[in-house]
Amino acid sequence: MEGRAADLFPKGADNVRRTLYGLVDRQFLPSVLRQFDFANPDLHVPQRSETTVAQQALFAMNHPFIANQARAVVARLKARQIIDPATGVRQLFRVIYQREPTDVQRQAAQRFLISASETAAAPPLLGPWEQLAQVLLLANELMFID
Repeated sequence: MEGRAADLFPKGADNVRRTLYGLVDRQFLPSVLRQFDFANPDLHVPQRSETTVAQQALFAMNHPFIANQARAVVARLKARQIIDPATGVRQLFRVIYQREPTDVQRQAAQRFLISASETAAAPPLLGPWEQLAQVLLLANELMFID
């Protein structure tokens, strides 16, 4: 709470400030905000239009912010020393969605973890657990309010 306003969009994994404390530079809006149809700060906008475009999905899949969040979620699991895939998948769903995975989701996640660890020829940027966390973070259940 309190303190100086930070850049509106977090740039590092260590940024834990909420956007409530974000700095909006009306003259130089970050391009990422334009991708997500940030309202013009110079105008009164009582109702926002709804858009979903490819740039939004590409940002979410490729920006280091999302990868850092996936790493942070998995680090929480590793700190609890959870190494069993079944327990790890359940905990991952609890941390991200605040619910248990369905049987289909649990089985698919476990199959992915097994196949990703068996087929890794070169070290990927994200390990299998981080990739699974990234997929869960990008799912519609977390990205959209129904």
